[in-house]
Amino acid sequence: MSASATGTTGAAASTAAETGAETAEPTGAGASTGEATGATTGATTGSTTGSVDPSDGTSSGTTGEAPASCCSIPDVANAKVSGTTPHGPVDLTWAWYGIHGGECGGVSVFVFADPGQLAMMVGPWVEVFLPSFDVEMAEAPAFFTVADAQGKQEFVEGTATIGVIDEGHEPWWCGPGDPVVETASRAGVSFELVADGWDLSGTIEAVYCPQLSVICP
Repeated sequence: MSASATGTTGAAASTAAETGAETAEPTGAGASTGEATGATTGATTGSTTGSVDPSDGTSSGTTGEAPASCCSIPDVANAKVSGTTPHGPVDLTWAWYGIHGGECGGVSVFVFADPGQLAMMVGPWVEVFLPSFDVEMAEAPAFFTVADAQGKQEFVEGTATIGVIDEGHEPWWCGPGDPVVETASRAGVSFELVADGWDLSGTIEAVYCPQLSVICP
């Protein structure tokens, strides 16, 4: 069953989107080879770009041993996101998504190279933030963020195709080390992004991960 709603980075780094057609501003708070439902969009040009340097205190990389994520790991890779970013080439294949509640409503989809990166949000990863996620929306506004292994981020505005956003977002939140949350909820997204420093495409069927959810006032 699919849900319609209107509306990034989690534990170690988070990006929120401002939907007033201006910028996607990274904020703090604590999100792949499957076949997403819906056709891939044509090439999109991001009109807004930016960056975040962890030395500014707005983002941080994580080192050392981390507790396991509380989110379930798919049996097989469930995404294919590849191409060029301002931090160089990426080839990412494991995806999860979280829900933004309250005033910052939306969906954050995160894609990693390895499931072990999820618990502490270690890069490299790519986030696709969808501030409006009507099901089967072919030209949904989207904000894309890439983070490198040191936590430095670059972001750009574009569009994506939404195939499905399942219901069943229970519980709303869990943290690394908590019991694993088993869920059948999925988010299917595809995109093609062309912008300054970006030439990236992806097909994603992300698993719901409450660790990545954000509740705003």
